[in-house]
Amino acid sequence: MPKPRRELQSPAGIAEAATELFYRQGYEGTSMQDIAAAAKINKSSLYHHIRGKEQLLEAICGRAFSALTASLEQAEASQAGPGGRVLAAFTGAVRAALADPRGTSIIIRLQGKTEVARRVRDWRREYERRFAELIEAAQRAGEVRTDIEALMLARLVLGMVHWVVEWFEPRSSRGGAYSAPVVEAAVAGVAAYGLAGEGGHLSLG
Repeated sequence: MPKPRRELQSPAGIAEAATELFYRQGYEGTSMQDIAAAAKINKSSLYHHIRGKEQLLEAICGRAFSALTASLEQAEASQAGPGGRVLAAFTGAVRAALADPRGTSIIIRLQGKTEVARRVRDWRREYERRFAELIEAAQRAGEVRTDIEALMLARLVLGMVHWVVEWFEPRSSRGGAYSAPVVEAAVAGVAAYGLAGEGGHLSLG
């Protein structure tokens, strides 16, 4: 069931409008006037709610970070084996991204020299490092392939998440007939078993 749309003049509604604009136009390509128009509020009134658009960007990125980090921490604390923790971390990342595809896309795309952009880059590196550590542990246990280094594997599988949030549309038909749980299961299956599927085999030569 689609989430009810928030009242636009509320801080949450303004953040929702800004999220859509940053996703569609990019942070640099979005002005405060754009945000005011999308939120159906006078630009002068907008400053009663926020200091500027970087404050909105910080809130949007923080929301996405919190969900992704929580899913990773849950996997790290799991009682599953090393391979199970890797799969839990990955499915958790997919689930968090699909719950907030716009916010996740913004933190993936974000460039620039703002303080928020710097923190985003630091967070992405730390997230990759922790994900790679889970993979390394699974490699040592013989549960994950060892012919590709852990950091590259982390970047490859997380790259699937990056692309999913670009085409998944929770509020329209553009995502096809795919619900978030269906996409989550499909992406996890491809990450675990590749294109050939469980028990299948594809020749590279």
